[in-house]
This record gives sequence, structure tokens and C-alpha cells, in this order.
Amino acid sequence: MACVLLLKCVAGQNIRRRGEDISAGAVVFPAGTRLTTAELPVIASLGIAEVPVIRKVRVALFSTGDELQLPGQPLGDGQIYDTNRLAVHLMLEQLGCEVINLGIIRDDPHALRAAFIEADSQADVVISSGGVSVGEADYTKTILEELGGDRLLEAGD
Repeated sequence: MACVLLLKCVAGQNIRRRGEDISAGAVVFPAGTRLTTAELPVIASLGIAEVPVIRKVRVALFSTGDELQLPGQPLGDGQIYDTNRLAVHLMLEQLGCEVINLGIIRDDPHALRAAFIEADSQADVVISSGGVSVGEADYTKTILEELGGDRLLEAGD
């Protein structure tokens, strides 16, 4: 096999000079930029091995209700699959959050209170799905108020 050069080679041609792509002192990525597989190689190309970062937002997530069942399990009378928690979990992960999934909390005020306390001790944000209707076993609003929590979004908002 032979290699034929059709163009004349010129000394220094097709060589990048230091600072040609990113000049000294330039802001490569503004503070707050989420570092992904696109940004990290650029940082490495500058010879930087470590950068200061902030940790991911921790979000504790749980669903409430005796009517909830995990997908893949048989449904009893009056039961539905717990799909809201799965959807919210996936959305939070796509946003780059660290999700602490606390599962399904049954309609028991003591269990629900314990779940809120545990979630609050582990996370920056707590999201619960369910338990805010007008049913007899919907304790979420009352317990959240007793614990001094803030409701930011509620059914119908």
C-alpha cells in the first residue's frame, strides 16, 4: 500500500498554538455549570485534575397510601400501582438530583410522621405523593403542619 500526498506540507501548518483554543484567563464554564461528559474532557484538556463543585441536591421521596402496590405485584381490590413515585424519581435523576427513595408509606399517622422526620434528616427537599385528599386516612397535611413543614405544591395547584 502506498500513501500519496496531494498537497504540499508546510512547516507549522495544522498545529495549534498554546492558548489558541482557550486564551489565558478566559472563563471556560461559568460557576454553576453542570459538569457532564461534554465539559469534563475540556477541563482535563487544560491540565486540570480537580475542580471545586457543590454536591447534588438530595431529595427524599415517598408515596403514601394503603391502596398503593409496587409494579409487578398482584393488585388487590381497590389497589393501584405506585407509578407517581417512579415518574418523579426518574425526573429528579434526570435533573441531577441524588434521590433517597423511601418507598411506600402506609396510611398510618405514626409511620407517616416517622417518614417525614427520616426524610427531613437525610435530604434538602422532601417530596411526598399522596395523602392530601379528603379521605379519612389522609394525614399528610396535618402531620406536615405539626412538623412545621411548608407545602409548596398541592393537588390542584
